[in-house]
Amino acid sequence: MAKGNGARSAFVRLALNGHSGLGLTLSALLYIVVFSGSVAVFYPEFERWEQPAVPEFTEWQPGAISRAADAIMALEATRTDEPPDHLFIALPYTDMPRFVVHAGESGAFVDPVGRLGAPVNHEWTHFLTDLHLRLSLPSVWGLTLVGILGVGLVALVIGGILAHPNLLKDAFSLRWSGSARLRLADVHNRLGVWSSPFALALAITGAVIGLSQVLGFVVATLFFEGNTEAATESLFLSDPKPTGEAAPLANVSAALETVRSLSPEMKPNMIIVHEPGTTAQRVEVGALVPGRLVWSEFYALDAEGGLLESAGWSDGEPGVQVYASMFRLHFGHFGGLPVQLLYLLLGAGLCTCVAAGGSIWLVRRRQRGMPYPRLERAWLGIVWGAPLVLILSAIGWFGWAWQPLYTFWIGLFLSVVIAVVSRDRVYLAVGLKVLLVIAILVLLFLHVALFGLDAVGPAARLINGLLVVSVLLVSLRLWVELRWLIRGASTTLSLGSRGQAADS
Repeated sequence: MAKGNGARSAFVRLALNGHSGLGLTLSALLYIVVFSGSVAVFYPEFERWEQPAVPEFTEWQPGAISRAADAIMALEATRTDEPPDHLFIALPYTDMPRFVVHAGESGAFVDPVGRLGAPVNHEWTHFLTDLHLRLSLPSVWGLTLVGILGVGLVALVIGGILAHPNLLKDAFSLRWSGSARLRLADVHNRLGVWSSPFALALAITGAVIGLSQVLGFVVATLFFEGNTEAATESLFLSDPKPTGEAAPLANVSAALETVRSLSPEMKPNMIIVHEPGTTAQRVEVGALVPGRLVWSEFYALDAEGGLLESAGWSDGEPGVQVYASMFRLHFGHFGGLPVQLLYLLLGAGLCTCVAAGGSIWLVRRRQRGMPYPRLERAWLGIVWGAPLVLILSAIGWFGWAWQPLYTFWIGLFLSVVIAVVSRDRVYLAVGLKVLLVIAILVLLFLHVALFGLDAVGPAARLINGLLVVSVLLVSLRLWVELRWLIRGASTTLSLGSRGQAADS
């Protein structure tokens, strides 16, 4: 009988450990999404930072667009006989003063005359945005998982507010002299108060974006008799059906002039040619809408530049306009640099809130006599390992062209493994912060060594400045923790067991 009870107890412990590990894993994924999103707010600036020597301008000569389109199509033709599915042209404007063309797998920067320049290579920035939007998973699966995490974040924020009726009353209360759990709880709750509106907006928009394909099936079922193609076309312009028959390339300059004449208040910033160089080709022009949250307005035109239809993102059905506003609201791209910095600050607060939440649960278990020391150290390996390996992925990309995807995920796995096998969580936390400071400094020196004065030029100044600020902030945090560590050690030596009890 006793043997059976012992086996049952072992099974229960195993189940509880599995449950706890799963809960911490989901928290870790949410932390990675929130952390990468806080950094990805600056993804346009990171693209410029990756290639800071590219010429920047906002005006170009007549005919430059057509010359650039012809040139990139010719370049792609030297690579393959298969015509590309799309020709993409990014027009320079104030927030992104770079002229870029893509056709198939060929991409290049363009000068004001329309001549091709250096190849486009934003691999690290693409990894960063993919990490946030899809956790580096295949498109549908990754978007759905991140969307579910967004729904979970909504539930956590609302649940936290309901579970703490005195949150507003205690909004400025911080018990620094209390136990470790009280300090963590105060940080978690105070940050939860101040960041809750931001967290809700971020979580709702992220959930809608991530679950858009799932929601598309629901909308199609409810309003379009199950016709998913019709539901998609209610939000987006439809793509032409390929014919495979060759034809002269569409007149992209004429299409641009048509949009400018129809909507002079709009600011065209992209041109997409679907099925370029064939009889099926159609031109799509995207234009920024001043003073609006909508991502852009899109116009479909024929090969000669005649208007066919518009997507209605700026003046269509209310639901369409709301959906089109999700993207700017989610990424903070609607008020210039001040709003981006505010999103970074609030995102850092939300990261701290998530990290503190996981730590509170682990500390509470320890204080109740049911510690999970390995999970505690693994959590540290996630919280401080994620920013460390993200920096290492940038170093690997700049220094040796290592794929950031593998550097990040392998590095994060190793960070957790090393954390689990380490013996002291306090020294582990200090060591990870020291390595983070060193890694950021190495990245800064490497960027300067590679790009010289361009590393402090307009294209890279903001990102490198934020990296310097990060070094100062982490160093300050490290200095404070080292002081606490030294003070705690001296107290333990002078008070003996009484000091140990107080420190716990």
